[in-house]
Amino acid sequence: MGRAVPVTTGHWALEEPEDDAPTGAPRSVRRAQRFLEIVDAIAAANRPLLPTMTEKYFRRMVLRMAEHQLLYEEYQRGRS
Repeated sequence: MGRAVPVTTGHWALEEPEDDAPTGAPRSVRRAQRFLEIVDAIAAANRPLLPTMTEKYFRRMVLRMAEHQLLYEEYQRGRS
């Protein structure tokens, strides 16, 4: 198995209002953008594993890891 790679970034840890960020983007849009950032980072970090599994399994693995990371980041923001 590959090793875990942290994908947290400092800019997302800042507390933002529930409704709209200073950029005016709705929270759901910011969440979706962050999810895509996490997916890109995890896919890049685990690219060496791709030849060892099917592409379908690789995509599922990356999406599952990204979901967990996003939930963890949201949990951490809620605790501060």
